[in-house]
Amino acid sequence: MYKNVIDTVTLVVLVIGLVFAGDQAIKFNESIHVANKNIEATNRNTEMSTWNTVAQQWLDVDKVFVEHSELRKYIYEGELPADKGIDKDKAYAAGRYVLDFIDNALTIGHLITNKDITYLHEWENFFQVNIFSKSLVVCHILKTDKKSYSEFTFRLATEPCQFS
Repeated sequence: MYKNVIDTVTLVVLVIGLVFAGDQAIKFNESIHVANKNIEATNRNTEMSTWNTVAQQWLDVDKVFVEHSELRKYIYEGELPADKGIDKDKAYAAGRYVLDFIDNALTIGHLITNKDITYLHEWENFFQVNIFSKSLVVCHILKTDKKSYSEFTFRLATEPCQFS
């Protein structure tokens, strides 16, 4: 008789334990789901913040050409500076500044997983049409210093800069 009571109590405890374990497993699974959603939100916020920094850098580049409008012709109008002198130094400094920005933007843009944040295709189109197809200075810097820039930048510039 005691054996039947002990077996019954053991069975009841075992069933309660299994129900409790199942409940804990469900709660654990829900916690993992919530944690994953939080991680996704954090990653999206980080990517958005990173891309906002890139956009701010573009405004800084624009500011340079507002403050030094004489340099625009070397980036946006296809002019080459004189072979020597301060104009050449300034033109190539401006060209390197723009090219460094483009390289940074393209590298970050390709690393960001949520392409809805970057509109990278539009940026690439702008760089091709307005800079690589017009700036002999930028193309010359990229051609002579290819190893300093990412494959993203070189590939984007190849056709408009007429690299062979």
